[in-house]
Amino acid sequence: MASELEPQPLTPSFEAPPLSLELDGPRVSLRPFGAADADALFAISHPADHEARERHWRFMPYGPFESADALRELYLSNNRTRPAHMLALVVFDKVSQSLAGVVHFMNVVPANRVLELGGIWYGDAFKRTHVNTEATRLSSG
Repeated sequence: MASELEPQPLTPSFEAPPLSLELDGPRVSLRPFGAADADALFAISHPADHEARERHWRFMPYGPFESADALRELYLSNNRTRPAHMLALVVFDKVSQSLAGVVHFMNVVPANRVLELGGIWYGDAFKRTHVNTEATRLSSG
């Protein structure tokens, strides 16, 4: 019984999710970002209207991007070097048969069955739809 009361370390040991991770639901699926995803994600996240584009990226730590190649390089670089606590996943909407956006798994602590969802964004057509609700449900296991 005494061992249960022993102090635990304050800094958890983060562990990166596997690059082979795929989560599949009835209307949405999640999978790691791939090079082929950049063009579609750039198109839905960079509307022609400058104000809409700035509004889309306002609260993100990165973006807007100059090109699909710049978006591709950032996400591929992050998934390749993979800080031990992060993985960028694309959200695919099965209803429209198109990419809807991105969600990041961050601060993953398997021993505690915990992960943080962050860096979440969707194209305007997918906001206020089933997409985020189902992506979040899939993420919570």
